[in-house]
Amino acid sequence: MPIVKIEKQNWETGLNKLSQAYRLCGPVEEKEFHYFKDLGDAELPDFGCLNTRLSAKGTVYPQSEDMFEYSLDNTRDDHHIMKDVPKDYSPRAVLGIRPCDAKAVELVKLNFDTADHQDPYWLRAWEATTFCGSGLRQSLQLVLLHNGRLRTLPPGRTGCFAGGQRRPLPGPGPDP
Repeated sequence: MPIVKIEKQNWETGLNKLSQAYRLCGPVEEKEFHYFKDLGDAELPDFGCLNTRLSAKGTVYPQSEDMFEYSLDNTRDDHHIMKDVPKDYSPRAVLGIRPCDAKAVELVKLNFDTADHQDPYWLRAWEATTFCGSGLRQSLQLVLLHNGRLRTLPPGRTGCFAGGQRRPLPGPGPDP
């Protein structure tokens, strides 16, 4: 896997270059909350957010998605035959994932990739995803995280709540 380094002063240019090889996903503010979503052309992630409404693990494992389709129309040759819904498994980069969210995705993987069972839908999405995590420092530093290879925090950092980020999100949220 190639290492991509983007200097902070060339951020926009670097992301445009990266978008040629990857579908980009990142935190975006919508209606007073931040969410991880696919970024549109020339749309930049908002790294000013301290927390997102839902975890970034939804980029690999969404809360709901259409998986199959079928027709009950007896005039069609393929009636009553369940088929996979077409999905985009092209390479994607999730920008700005916090270390704890990256670890959460890795923990969820334990449910979908076991010795007894491998979920092909989840694993295809996992294998197509590269996580670009932001460090918990004053300056923005990105480190590529791919397929569960996570870097540890430097000494003195305690995780996602370092630097006074511990605060509840207002309004209804996901189940604990």
